[in-house]
Amino acid sequence: PTTARPSPTTGGGSQTWCLVKKINGRFIRYTIGRYPEVSRYTARQKALALLGEIAMGHFKTKNERKPCNLSLSEVFEGYLRLKGDKLAPSTITSYRNDFKHTFSSWSKRPISEITSEIALDLHRKRSSTSKARADGAMRLLRALFNYANDSSDNNNTLCDPTQKLNRYRL
Repeated sequence: PTTARPSPTTGGGSQTWCLVKKINGRFIRYTIGRYPEVSRYTARQKALALLGEIAMGHFKTKNERKPCNLSLSEVFEGYLRLKGDKLAPSTITSYRNDFKHTFSSWSKRPISEITSEIALDLHRKRSSTSKARADGAMRLLRALFNYANDSSDNNNTLCDPTQKLNRYRL
C-alpha cells in the first residue's frame, strides 16, 4: 500500500512528506509538507485523503491542466510563482509593469488564442511609444509561452507568437 513517509530532499538534510503513486502508467509525486511542521499523523491523513481523490477520479496532475484553458494572467502568475525567487526584484517589477501596460487587455484571453499576427500588431502599437518596452514585453510573452509549454504534456504544445518577430527582425 502507498503511505506517506519522510524522504530526504536535496540540501540541508531536511525531510519532506510525499505521496508517490502510479496513475495511468506514470508516477506522480505529491509533496504534503515538511517534517516536523507536518506531523506523521497529519501526513498520513492527507495521504489517505489524496488516495481517496485518486480513486474517485477527482485528482488532477499538473499535466492534466491544459495550457489552452489558462488565461494569460494565470500563466503569468504561475510563471512568477515558479521563477519569483530566482529573479531580481527589479526584473519582477519590470515584468509586472510590462504585463500591466502592454497585456492588460489580454489578461482574460486564453493563451491559446494569442497568434503571431496579434503579437506583431501589439508590438507595432507599443513600439510607437517605446521600442525598448515593446521588446521587453515580447520577451516576457516568449517566456510565458515557454513556461506554458513546459508545464503541460507534450501533446498540447503552443506555437510561440514571437517567432515571427524574430524572423522579421523586429
